[in-house]
Amino acid sequence: MPPVLLCFEDNDHKVRYYACESLFNLVKTSQSDSLEFFNEIFDGLCKLFADPDKDVKRGAVLFDKLMKDIVTEGPEFNVSKFIPMLSDRIHMTKNLPELRRFLVGWVMTLDPVETINMLKYLPDFLDGLFEMLSSDEEDIRRSVDNALAEFLEEIKIAVEDWEQLLKDGSEDAKPPEIEYAALIEILLKNCESTDNFTTLTSLLWIDEFVTIGSDQILPYLPQILGAILLTISKNQKNIVEQSVKVNQNLIKYVNDSTSTIKIKELLDLIMLDGIQSEFVPARITSLNWVLVLHSKDSEELKEHLEQLIPFLLESLSDNAEQVARLDLEVLAKISKDEVYFMQLIEQLLSLLKRKKNLLEKRGTLIIRQLSLYINPVKIYRALAKIIVMEDDHLLTSSLIRVLNLILLSSTELHDLRESLRTLNTEESKELFVELYKAWCHSPSAVYSLCLLSQVYEHSSNLITKFGDLEISLNLLVEIDKLVKLLESPVFLFLRLQLLEPEKYPFLLKSLYGLLMFLPQTTAFDTLRSRLNSVATIGVLRLIPQCEGIHVQPDGIDYDELLTYFVEVQENHVEQRIDGQLQKERNRNKSISLN
Repeated sequence: MPPVLLCFEDNDHKVRYYACESLFNLVKTSQSDSLEFFNEIFDGLCKLFADPDKDVKRGAVLFDKLMKDIVTEGPEFNVSKFIPMLSDRIHMTKNLPELRRFLVGWVMTLDPVETINMLKYLPDFLDGLFEMLSSDEEDIRRSVDNALAEFLEEIKIAVEDWEQLLKDGSEDAKPPEIEYAALIEILLKNCESTDNFTTLTSLLWIDEFVTIGSDQILPYLPQILGAILLTISKNQKNIVEQSVKVNQNLIKYVNDSTSTIKIKELLDLIMLDGIQSEFVPARITSLNWVLVLHSKDSEELKEHLEQLIPFLLESLSDNAEQVARLDLEVLAKISKDEVYFMQLIEQLLSLLKRKKNLLEKRGTLIIRQLSLYINPVKIYRALAKIIVMEDDHLLTSSLIRVLNLILLSSTELHDLRESLRTLNTEESKELFVELYKAWCHSPSAVYSLCLLSQVYEHSSNLITKFGDLEISLNLLVEIDKLVKLLESPVFLFLRLQLLEPEKYPFLLKSLYGLLMFLPQTTAFDTLRSRLNSVATIGVLRLIPQCEGIHVQPDGIDYDELLTYFVEVQENHVEQRIDGQLQKERNRNKSISLN
């Protein structure tokens, strides 16, 4: 046979044809004895199928059919010797569609043979089959797809049979010979293919392996998640849907697994490739995985929070609001521990300090979302303690205005408002004092806090101090907004109290003081109209005579709070003047340099 095989390389197509015919006759005569030279014959067939001459190809087809009959009918075939040849040839077929058909045909011929376990050798040729999925020839793509589907089904059946034997208590139950690790590496590689059909098929296989739940895929969790992050952001709907399905099954696999999960490796991927991805679906998926890992092993996750939290804080600036919302949920849930909670608040304020526009853009969303998962009282107390110590008065003023608006209007803070409105417990009084000292950075905010808490006598004293303030446009705008808030449902109780002027005289005095503070604008007209709707003649003279006058809660040093407010505002004036002087110095310095 070897001399005849050499003729397959002859330049004359007639020689190659007659060599094919001669070898056909030799094999037909020798039958299974020819299998001793199977690899050499197979190599020759590869050459014949790639031959440009049509007659040679026709002869090769007949010869190929004969070889398949001999191999499938006899037990002597050495598949382990043949697989390296198949593995080598299957990667050399890119521009040879006839050779690809030939090789796929042999794979599908050997697979059903009972004495041959092709699953055992699947890693040796699976990558080559996946390469063929991107073929321009439709019949090749279809044949390879069918072959891959057959192998995947065989894997499922083999696993199911083994699991059934285990349930039956069989002592002979041996796991199927499936090299998951080697196969997964091939599948992960093909997930990055530019061919959508190849990517989709790879995801289908990965999904099946994840569903099977073998511990052999544990080392590859980060890589599988990486493939999900890559494919979940594709423009192809079917790929995205399959990627979502793989992700859901992978989450279930992690939650159900009793083995140790390498959280650090997953977090490294999430931080570097996920949260910072340019694609929204990848960022959302990554944040959801932080929640999964927190639920799986919150204690181990804590060990990595120092590296993780900065990435999460940066995501608050994400252009996609849905990412920011999920990010806040993650931050809230991983910060339930008191130590990490204070770190979160401190770092959050530091971020707002660095990114001035973030407070205006996302401030309300940040506080409201955090309040869904963390007690708002805890949030506001923590913020108040830090704000009191803050030297940047511009930041604190802006932050207090945002916090106050949320306090007065947000559904999430209803219980907090009710606590402040009654001040009937020591805890609520302490909360009021803490907020008051922080709120002093914004005159309109601290005044509205007093109205909410029904400390009307103090609010009437507070409004008199407004005359000593530097009246800025910002302050007038804030007072204007406050008047509008007084017309909101939150202050319905206050408006109804105006019907009892003899019981709430200091409320009336306080609101008239606010009216006198306002220039004659729309806000002035709104408040005056509200006050004029109540008969107030002589009410102020009734203060020492009335019985049952509303008394603000005791246990609070209102004089000390008033003094504190004046000191804070004086510091604001000093800082503002120093800032203006520094701007002038910088401007003069710039002029002198020019």
